Amino acid sequence: MAYAGWLGTHIRYAMKNKAKNKLIILEDVPEHAEAIRLALPAVDYDCYFAITLKEFNQIITCIVPDLVIADINLPDGTAFDLLPGSLESQPWPVLVMTSFGDEELAVKVIKSGAQDFIVKSPEVFKNIDHVVKRNLRDWTNLQKSRENERKYQVLFETMAQGVIYQNSQGVIISANPAAEEMLGFTVEQMKDSISFDPQWKSIHDDGSVFTGDTHPAVLALRTGLQVKDTIMGLVNPQKNEYIWLLVNAIPQFKNDEVKPYQVCTTFSDITHLKLIEDELKKAKEKAEGSDRLKSVFLANMSHEIRTPMNGILGFADLLKIPQLSKESRNKYIDAIELSGKRMLDIINDLIDISRIEAGQVEARKEKVDIPSLLIELLSFFTPESENRRIELSINIQLPSDEFLIDTDKTKLAQIITNLIKNALKFTKPGGSIELGCNLDDATHLYFYVKDSGMGIKRELQDKIFERFRQGENSKEFEGVGLGLAISKAYVELLGGKIGIESKLGEGSVFYFTIPFGSSVFPALASRESPPEAIGIMPGLTVLIAEDDEISYVLLRESLKLKSIKTYRAKNGQEAVEMIKNQSDINLVLMDVKMPVMGGIEATKLIKEISPGTPVIIQSAYANQSEIQQTFQAGCDDYMTKPV
Repeated sequence: MAYAGWLGTHIRYAMKNKAKNKLIILEDVPEHAEAIRLALPAVDYDCYFAITLKEFNQIITCIVPDLVIADINLPDGTAFDLLPGSLESQPWPVLVMTSFGDEELAVKVIKSGAQDFIVKSPEVFKNIDHVVKRNLRDWTNLQKSRENERKYQVLFETMAQGVIYQNSQGVIISANPAAEEMLGFTVEQMKDSISFDPQWKSIHDDGSVFTGDTHPAVLALRTGLQVKDTIMGLVNPQKNEYIWLLVNAIPQFKNDEVKPYQVCTTFSDITHLKLIEDELKKAKEKAEGSDRLKSVFLANMSHEIRTPMNGILGFADLLKIPQLSKESRNKYIDAIELSGKRMLDIINDLIDISRIEAGQVEARKEKVDIPSLLIELLSFFTPESENRRIELSINIQLPSDEFLIDTDKTKLAQIITNLIKNALKFTKPGGSIELGCNLDDATHLYFYVKDSGMGIKRELQDKIFERFRQGENSKEFEGVGLGLAISKAYVELLGGKIGIESKLGEGSVFYFTIPFGSSVFPALASRESPPEAIGIMPGLTVLIAEDDEISYVLLRESLKLKSIKTYRAKNGQEAVEMIKNQSDINLVLMDVKMPVMGGIEATKLIKEISPGTPVIIQSAYANQSEIQQTFQAGCDDYMTKPV
């Protein structure tokens, strides 16, 4: 077969099999080229044949070879024309062939950059596949070694830690730029010196001098063990002052030798730690003070939790009295409900502050109509203010009745809610509270809650927003004192600031500002609109997937009052099986956390089996990431316990 035709055939074949190794065989003797071709499995290689260097140069414009097999003598040159002079500069491995063995020639070829050298013979051609595989493997290993060396060199040159290498006598042989910067000497100045030379003026943390036998590098060389975290001070001649280093010395060994042939010393500048030692002491004192505050907080929280629990358990016990009047029964039920709401407020505050402390709170941008939100909150708190005989009013000074901004509606409402609750708590009957909003400037809104309460001492005003802080007379009022801390965190999350103006005995004004506009903070991924409400009508059949007995009974009895038939599944797997087997189920109430299979996984399977069956997730967990997971699983709505 003509070589041009052979080349064209193999180029077309190679286009369909790109995963094979690409070989260029540069051989002007047809019999030798054919012998190589027959010995190389077609499934492993795409072979490209050339007779001359000119043909070879044409081929490499189209492909990048994995290996070149070249005869030493060619019609228009020699294999030396393919070799750059060293293996390090070779772009691909070259295997040079010759018809006669010549040790001097072999050495010359290898020094010129060839990967290997072989002498042609029938036996060599027969085993050429093994030779090729060996050379490909050696080249791959060489490239990996080169890459590792490049990575190491980049790391050595750019790492922030100082690095010094010393030989077995402790003499410095190399150092990186970070070491030069920290020590104030160039590599040339450091070379051939020892690390415990008097010029370093090395001292211990206590000020004593580092002697030769206590120096980390010397210890590592003498013992063969790593020396860790030694604090050392030395003089930087450029700065003419002491710097402090945290030093590690690592002995290095060759093969199985017992004694290290060199030591690698790494060090970091910890001078700033010395300079802020006083600040650390202050921080320690502050932490101890914080611990005391937490202890007071926990004691108060214990009281706040036990108080509503006492009401719930006590009035529940009174409801067991056989001849209890209807009036007393309703009164006790109202007390239980009030205590339950108080308990829920405490739990919600604890959950919110825990999420804030853990950094798990995010802002979710949406369009918010500020006047509508404020009027809605006013309406919500009006009944409570009337019961307390406190005048609650609103003062909105905005350019229009509809004023839309981009912000997190839930967190903005929570901030204002906490401030109103705080004002109601500390305002006596006959007093007043004013909720207001106006433009602070062209880019910020100003909100305030003004009350005629007892006011706050000036020395406490800077601390009132701190976690675990409460007002001076806090023991007279219910609550764990986290509302203002939560409000401050939410205001800052929305990009604003919060503050207070107060006079003891005259009242307080809590105010905050938040930015408004289309780019206040990045919007998180959210659904375009909330799901349509799912109505639960008499005559429906509902599957309750709930492992907790009390929660199940509550849902069952509540639905029973509406003449709704129910089934129960104690875990997600049972719920999936019931959907498969019960065709009359109209809706699923799915708990999230259940044994065997959780609610989210079960929802996915149910939606695969019966896409049209609505699934409402009901869970005691209310974090945003879980809510997103439930909707991604296919649920139709989400309810937070208590339902």
